[in-house]
Amino acid sequence: MPMSETDEVIDELTRPIVKLLVALVGLFVLRFIAVNLPGVETQIPGLTRVTFGALAGAIISLVMVGIIVSFAREIEPRLNRVLSGPDHIVMDISEAVKYALFLAGILIAYNGLEGVIVPFLIPDPGPWVYDVVFLAMALAPTILIAQRIYRNIEEITDIITRQVKSATTIDVTCPSCSESVRANLEFCPECGDELPDRGSNVDAAATATCPDCGSDVRSGVSFCGSCGSNVTTGD
Repeated sequence: MPMSETDEVIDELTRPIVKLLVALVGLFVLRFIAVNLPGVETQIPGLTRVTFGALAGAIISLVMVGIIVSFAREIEPRLNRVLSGPDHIVMDISEAVKYALFLAGILIAYNGLEGVIVPFLIPDPGPWVYDVVFLAMALAPTILIAQRIYRNIEEITDIITRQVKSATTIDVTCPSCSESVRANLEFCPECGDELPDRGSNVDAAATATCPDCGSDVRSGVSFCGSCGSNVTTGD
């Protein structure tokens, strides 16, 4: 069965996201195990300030950073294809997501490399150098994210809202040609006939009110969906 447009949009984004999450969770578990194995607190010969655990954690952290950077470069063109709207707005959204992922990679590197770099900064020039360097690295993507979001915040909000509605809307059957189409459309893209107004149908179906709570009650039901009272409605 061919995939609908909505299914293609969802698949375009969800597969790489799920792949990233699975990889990161696996590496987090691996790093937790690696830094808690017996003997990993032993200092490496020749590198008396660095332990085996710190080195293992740093290597795994670098792998995680590489995966995040690769994903950021992969997801940017996907977002450009999937999102609908003015090109410059769509580009700002995809770039903001990319820089947010870069920022996440910097934070992971900051946490994972501390054990192999900071020992060599003591006593001089001091551990503060490590913090300042990573702070400067983190500020760059943070500023770029803020710039791209706030200069077009209204347009970006409209695009994301419209995209979420499009991806989560249900399908209905056209009464003229029997094709399955998105329920948020007003005309069938296959035959051009006007589709029924779902809002009107809902209002027409709610032909009575519950005598106890006053909620709308659909024709043919026996109990109120809001308070559970026994009601009698006709078709």
